Amino acid sequence: MEQIQIKRLLLVGLCLILSLVVSVDSLTMTNLLRPDIDLVQGNTGVIIVYYTLPMGQPLKMGNWEYSIDGGRSWNNIPPESLYHSPANLGLPTGPGRLNSILAWNTQQIDQLRTVVPQLQLRVQAYDPNPSQAWQEMPPTLIPRQGHTTVTWQDRVYTFGGWNGCRLTSSAEFYDISSNGWYKVDSMPTPRQHLTAVAVDGVIYAIGGVGRTGNLAVVEAYDPQLNRWATQRPMPTPRRALAATVVDGRIYAVGGHNGTSLTTVEIYDPATDSWMTGTQMPAPRHSMGLTTLGGKIYVIGGFNGRILKSVLVYDPKLDQWQQLADLQVPRYGLTAVRHQSLNQIYAIGGRPNRGVSAGGSSLTHSSSGTGVEVLTVNQLNSELWRPFVPLQTGRICAGAVLLSDQLYIIGGTGKVANWTAETLELESPTGYAETQPIILQNSLIADLQSPKMFAEVKGDTTVFGEIGGQEAERWTLDIAPFGLGDFQSISQGLASTVISQSTDNELGRWNTSGLSDGLYLVRLQVFHSANVAPNSPAETYLIVRLQR
Repeated sequence: MEQIQIKRLLLVGLCLILSLVVSVDSLTMTNLLRPDIDLVQGNTGVIIVYYTLPMGQPLKMGNWEYSIDGGRSWNNIPPESLYHSPANLGLPTGPGRLNSILAWNTQQIDQLRTVVPQLQLRVQAYDPNPSQAWQEMPPTLIPRQGHTTVTWQDRVYTFGGWNGCRLTSSAEFYDISSNGWYKVDSMPTPRQHLTAVAVDGVIYAIGGVGRTGNLAVVEAYDPQLNRWATQRPMPTPRRALAATVVDGRIYAVGGHNGTSLTTVEIYDPATDSWMTGTQMPAPRHSMGLTTLGGKIYVIGGFNGRILKSVLVYDPKLDQWQQLADLQVPRYGLTAVRHQSLNQIYAIGGRPNRGVSAGGSSLTHSSSGTGVEVLTVNQLNSELWRPFVPLQTGRICAGAVLLSDQLYIIGGTGKVANWTAETLELESPTGYAETQPIILQNSLIADLQSPKMFAEVKGDTTVFGEIGGQEAERWTLDIAPFGLGDFQSISQGLASTVISQSTDNELGRWNTSGLSDGLYLVRLQVFHSANVAPNSPAETYLIVRLQR
């Protein structure tokens, strides 16, 4: 029965059956661990992608991407526009394969609201076979704690900190190809508890505490010239702050200057100027901070007590909101993002004494070996979960991701100052890529309610939007999932809907006599007769009938 359902799924009416193009260098076992894209439905609004994964294999999916130029260039699809089928949806499975569904609301992409002739999607798979333990790296040239670490090209740079007896301005980098550390020109200002980011090939070292107290200093380092330059200082002197980059601008967040701060200040390197940003909802310092998908994540820290709360800021909406807490409160940690896997790693830091992770692989103690990971996913948002613990406890260390490898440098601990560790993460195996999808986005076909993958209890009203100057008529149909036998719910002229609001009642689905299970709802909008080609714009949603 399950095999029959899968075969029927591939015959759903008016679906675009796609061929799979997988980019592989060689036919290794690793490269065979990949998803298969089976089918796509829809050509405007929400597009549904059916794919299968090998069962029993710990395969991870990277970012979904789209192209509108025949695959010459690719853009990440924002996670907030994607909806993944929940594990309890009840999809059929095949021998050794697990069926999954991705629903993408293309209307959340400004570029796709204009008339675009075609679209391609692809996804990269990752073999989650990381090292079972962090590995020792060559020690730094001098011991460091409260320093800052940043990447440029294939190098890991570290600046400043406390060397065990005094503040230091020294700087060095680790070269991954030669597996060695090299000294570079020192910062003009000795300091610790500073932060640093790289923008357009320049590294900016910001704030910290120096011999005279809290600092507002900003110093820019050119790695190619091995030269420092002083920039405009921050409005607010502070230490134990964190910084990240969004759209070429530097966000300097939180910190301490006698009290914990909610301060957010934004630096534009192009104009060497600062502006005030929207403050955090609550003050903190010594936290982890990173950017993923254009949003800023502030993790843990200290504010009179050790924090486990996580805040996320959306610069486009200028809004802060709370995210899932860390399992264990920590401060003096560092945060690193894996862009392709939509994951954030919270590494090291000092938790509350005596707190453990209930016997899991994550050991939390005052030594600061704990690591947690969060997968950012719009529908199936996960909680923070334990990850491979550090070999050496580290507080106020520096961590980065480079070439699918995590690096953590120095920090406070019994033997941490000189030492460094590295951990290999998931390695990419290749892309699964669709053939071009011919879009019909000169017309609007949008199903707004019920929501994708929603559970409905009985007779259900369907709301949506229809539009476009060339729109003439529309139909609303439904079919049992996988059968392709669509039955009409309602239909009409587009003009009667376009003249109303954007949230229109399109029809009422009478569920009398129907079996519980999955159903496919389809909205089609047709061009006027004198417009060629007359392929309809169509969008879909999947619901579960459960009475």
